[in-house]
Amino acid sequence: MRRIGERPQGRQDGHLGGHQGGDLGLHGMHGVHEARRQAAGLAAVVSAGLLALFGTLPVQAQAPTRAAAAAASASAPAPVVTEPSSPAKKELVARLLKLHQPGLENLGRQLAEQPALQMGEAVRAALARLPQDRREAVARQIQADMQRYAEDAVPIVRDKAVALAPATLGPMLEQRFTEDELRQLVAILESPLNARYQALGVEMQRALGMKLVAETRPAIDPKVKALEQAIQGRLRAAAPTAASPGAGPGPAAPASGAAGSGLRLPSGN
Repeated sequence: MRRIGERPQGRQDGHLGGHQGGDLGLHGMHGVHEARRQAAGLAAVVSAGLLALFGTLPVQAQAPTRAAAAAASASAPAPVVTEPSSPAKKELVARLLKLHQPGLENLGRQLAEQPALQMGEAVRAALARLPQDRREAVARQIQADMQRYAEDAVPIVRDKAVALAPATLGPMLEQRFTEDELRQLVAILESPLNARYQALGVEMQRALGMKLVAETRPAIDPKVKALEQAIQGRLRAAAPTAASPGAGPGPAAPASGAAGSGLRLPSGN
């Protein structure tokens, strides 16, 4: 569980959930479909990894292009194959699901933690209204409550996600892929080359992030400072004056300076 006030970290990896990549969210299954359309070549792993790493860019209104048509085709569901199920296909599907188990567990963890994280937004606002001398103690108590919740709830949802996968995802894989395609997918995901590429995902993201911050900071920092000043002005205008009866300290303004504003990489990158 993240601490109260701590922002979620961005995704840093490329395939399913904890399996060197993003969460299940059907994005990893898109990578599987992409591999099928690219004859299960290693180029498909690179393509799916880059999609997961850099995300889907917004498409402006424009005339359809060959690249846009290819992207739309790649996102379409894989057709159902006519090949019947077999023990060999079931064994290959089981291996695929085993490879994706970290992603399944990560999905369960995120779902279990979500209610507490949503409560955290309200908690932060409520703590700000408490007397200064009580905030830290109450925050520690609430953090302990949330930690106990996570310790109880996460294993239940995480383990159930893994248990449900064979009956839920297994038939989908058997229906959409032939035995030979499943064998190729397993070979790709188990290959040392794929492991090396996926391990490079964090380094690639950080390299791009550092360059992106350096290139866009001159344009973005003035906008951040202007927003900060506008917020400070509104908070000062809404704060009770010192002469008002019962007036306490006004709302805290956002931190200013290098530590409080400006474009920079998220913590953890």
